[in-house]
Amino acid sequence: MSASSVKPLNVQLPAITLILFALCIGIFCYLAQWMSYEEVDQSALIHLGANVAPLTLSGEPWRLLSSIFLHSSVSHLLMNMFAFLVVGGVAEQILGKWRLLITWLFSGVFGGLISACYALRESEQIVISVGASGAILE
Repeated sequence: MSASSVKPLNVQLPAITLILFALCIGIFCYLAQWMSYEEVDQSALIHLGANVAPLTLSGEPWRLLSSIFLHSSVSHLLMNMFAFLVVGGVAEQILGKWRLLITWLFSGVFGGLISACYALRESEQIVISVGASGAILE
């Protein structure tokens, strides 16, 4: 087999998957300064944009987006990022990078909205919702 007969592999890295992965990891590294034992302090999560139904549904809708990138513990981050790497690369190949990004953001925001509405209606306590599960699993 000569060098001219070998076709180069056309492997494309899942750019959006890797960018979203890096964003979540980077933001968690920033959050680590507010960690106590295993979890990030809840007041820090709220201050940085966690989805808290009374706040989100009464004038702070940006929390629906910001909460996707926040994670409450190392195990929470690892579970979400493992699932995202497994699903994200394949989804990006099928959907393309821009459709994956739009789907991921829409699913995360919509999942957060459903979570906020449910928490406001069904819970007597304040529920703090963070993570990319809605974006990954929707």
